[in-house]
Amino acid sequence: MKSVALRSILLFIALASNGAYAAEAEHLTDEAWPTWSSRELDAFRASKQHFACAGIGALDANSAIDGPLYFFRETTREPVSVCGGACMMITRKAQKKMCQEQCPPPAWKAASCDEKFRDYRISLLPDIDEEKARREAFTGAGCVVREQQSMKCDLRVVNVERGWWIEVLYVGGQDSWTRSVFGPRSGVRFLFGNKGQYLETHAIP
Repeated sequence: MKSVALRSILLFIALASNGAYAAEAEHLTDEAWPTWSSRELDAFRASKQHFACAGIGALDANSAIDGPLYFFRETTREPVSVCGGACMMITRKAQKKMCQEQCPPPAWKAASCDEKFRDYRISLLPDIDEEKARREAFTGAGCVVREQQSMKCDLRVVNVERGWWIEVLYVGGQDSWTRSVFGPRSGVRFLFGNKGQYLETHAIP
């Protein structure tokens, strides 16, 4: 009896939650968005640290961790849109439209600026050393210590002009978890760029 009652309560909560989400999606406010603050406008006008492409500037305020990503016209410093974290919790119709149509702006997208922006942000990262390259390869190959069992791995490292070639060999074969994620193989070979980015990944049969 208690089990039936519990299932009924859980079902009611689930339905109520779904209804709440649907109601929220259907009742976006008509409030104008964004209201550009003087601080934001001053940041656009004075910025020398932004990235520009196709006549559009991009000012990143920690969008990788849910912060906003601002787009503005490079010549006039007029704001175009706010994206990034601003598109995660939308309560305004104008913001929803902006995220759909101006994140990124069409001219930015047409000029493949996303790829150029990614390369620019990578260039700002510090160079990695061998220790960090080893750690990234160890984790990337699934050689992390898990609660039930750990994968034994052997690393072979070669420093090259582009970064680091690292062979990760599974000593004694893979465990079931690693096989389920990476498929059957005896190891994996990575090429990391000098900034720690993955450039190439090859399975070792």
